[in-house]
Amino acid sequence: MKELIQQNKFDELKFALQNSNSQLKIHQVLARALNGNHFEETDYGFEANMYQEEFLEGFDLYKVLNKSEIPQNQLQEYKIALTFLVFKMGDS
Repeated sequence: MKELIQQNKFDELKFALQNSNSQLKIHQVLARALNGNHFEETDYGFEANMYQEEFLEGFDLYKVLNKSEIPQNQLQEYKIALTFLVFKMGDS
């Protein structure tokens, strides 16, 4: 995934994310952000026992996304999801 981001191949990334067998919801969140979807907190679907793992994977991808040519509105949607995870980890 990181390689596709570094190469700014976002259509291929969307396809890879949508066809992934990953149990992590952050991948679904990224795919939806790349499709231009706006979400509400209730749309994320993160499980409490996975907050930390979801955040670590999400932040790892964010570091690569932040250096890419991803449209800012899509990056912003993704950052909102990461911020949501930070708050949820603090509540746990």
